[in-house]
Amino acid sequence: MVRKTRVLHDELITFCQPRGFDKSMDRILAQWKPPPEGLIKINMDDSFLEDSSRLGAGGVICGHDGGWIAGFTHFENGGDALMPEPRAIQLGIATCYDLGYTSIICESDCLEAVNLIHNLENASLHVYASLLLEISDALHNGTINLVHILREQNINIDFMAKEASYSACSAHWTRPPAGLDSLILRDNLAS
Repeated sequence: MVRKTRVLHDELITFCQPRGFDKSMDRILAQWKPPPEGLIKINMDDSFLEDSSRLGAGGVICGHDGGWIAGFTHFENGGDALMPEPRAIQLGIATCYDLGYTSIICESDCLEAVNLIHNLENASLHVYASLLLEISDALHNGTINLVHILREQNINIDFMAKEASYSACSAHWTRPPAGLDSLILRDNLAS
């Protein structure tokens, strides 16, 4: 497990370099930004290992200073490629509520899931309609804004979701797991 974590960490560090201005592509790369003061931000992502039907979800909650508040990893056997992202969003919102937070910015890099949740008339016949409706109801119970972000802004959370899939365990994290510290530091220095 340590070896897999180290490999994931090295892959993500390689993927993230260089951050900022990329001269070979003549564009600015998207970066994670902390929430405004008075709000928290949760970023969620999923991982689905199709060959073994292993679903992983992960999330990180940060404050306005970009500092770690909490995180989660979640593992399930079974499912399909359609379920992981809505499940990650549901678990992220539930984790925030469990910690007493209701003024939340939720960020997901899955545009399809965000659009389905915001436009439920398109989701009524979806195989996971009840899950989508549950998330939509949660969004109306507090001050929660679910938004789509680019994948480059969700690198840290991809690490958490893959950790859940590969390690086959669920956990709540009060500190960043080994290997994630440097990615969080990179985000904080860039913002």
